[in-house]
Amino acid sequence: MSFFHQAVKAESKLRLAIAGPSGSGKTYTSLIIASALANGKPIALVDTEHGSASKYADLFSFDVAEMHPPFHPDKFMDAIAEAEKAGYAVVILDSISHAWAGSGGILDIVDEAAKRSKSGNTYMAWKEGTPIQNHLIDAIVQSGIHVIATMRSKTEYVLVDTGSGKQAPKKVGMAPVQRDQFEYEFDVVLDMDSENNGIISKTRCPALTGKVFAKPGKDIAGILSAWLHGAKPTAPQSAPVAAHKPPPAPDTRPLPTTQAEAYKQGAQDAARDPSIVPPVEPPPSDADTERTALTIREVIWANANREPAKAHPEIRLKFKQNLAIAVSTTEERHALTAWLFGSDNAEDWTQGQCRAANAWLDVGTAGKDETTGKPNWAPGAEFVRDWPIVRAAIMPPVEAEIVGK
Repeated sequence: MSFFHQAVKAESKLRLAIAGPSGSGKTYTSLIIASALANGKPIALVDTEHGSASKYADLFSFDVAEMHPPFHPDKFMDAIAEAEKAGYAVVILDSISHAWAGSGGILDIVDEAAKRSKSGNTYMAWKEGTPIQNHLIDAIVQSGIHVIATMRSKTEYVLVDTGSGKQAPKKVGMAPVQRDQFEYEFDVVLDMDSENNGIISKTRCPALTGKVFAKPGKDIAGILSAWLHGAKPTAPQSAPVAAHKPPPAPDTRPLPTTQAEAYKQGAQDAARDPSIVPPVEPPPSDADTERTALTIREVIWANANREPAKAHPEIRLKFKQNLAIAVSTTEERHALTAWLFGSDNAEDWTQGQCRAANAWLDVGTAGKDETTGKPNWAPGAEFVRDWPIVRAAIMPPVEAEIVGK
């Protein structure tokens, strides 16, 4: 079978960014377009602008979730996942600039990381901020529903000719308040000006190239709806021999609890399926009683081999949420993620890896906070026992700072 296949334009979901200065009509435009795309289905809106979107509730039907500081990108990722899970057709993020420059956003995360380091070097602190930003992008582009994100633009005033020989100041929007080139992750970028004109500055839809819309709404939504339609996704065709293979029998073996058991099951899996990498045979010593980072990961990886398909976005998000509860610092979380999955890129994780990792973390409620009455969340006893062993193995030793002359 050839490595390549015939390209087919599949039915897809919209990724739209609307940027502009205050008063340019970003929220109103996003609601018009969302209403047309939803076609009677529910719309979810995340409001970071102090409830301003609800002022349009008499004109549009939508559900709102008001978000307050800190504006950590994880909160936006959670909102996207929740909207998809709840069956909304469109989610509007109004505005996603807060995930970058708002209180608790990426810029604050990087500043805090720099303050924690001995050198105070913000360049090194971006090692903490960049993966979080990338996870936010993944959540947007991988969502199974339409995503519309508004972005504030840096504002500047210029003098323009009024036509009567005089000049008057005019407010114009400059670059969006987000990371440089963030807008290129979207299918379409609509730049709004103070007169409510929408200028297409970037598009994958040929019918929108170079277009300018006065008070854009149903007109642009109609073009986008037609463009998004295509062939419905189909499962890839199997090779002829695969059609005669019986379905695999369910795995009824008990989960291994020691390195020796994990090796035995891993060897059985590899013998049955050539795509599974055989585990490393444990030494004949007391590997079953001495818990090391190697033995712990062998057990987790043996479980992970059971589901080699790519992990569903919801189970990836669940792991990130559990990890944030179980491990205190971002540096430790990134190190543990790389150790567990061999990659910090969530797209590379398998369903089995995520399920096994979540079972190991075993996050649950541990009573209620006496002040707020809200549940306290904590990892399970197995992770609490294993974490000091794993941390000592995966975290680099602290080195003395070298001070230059």
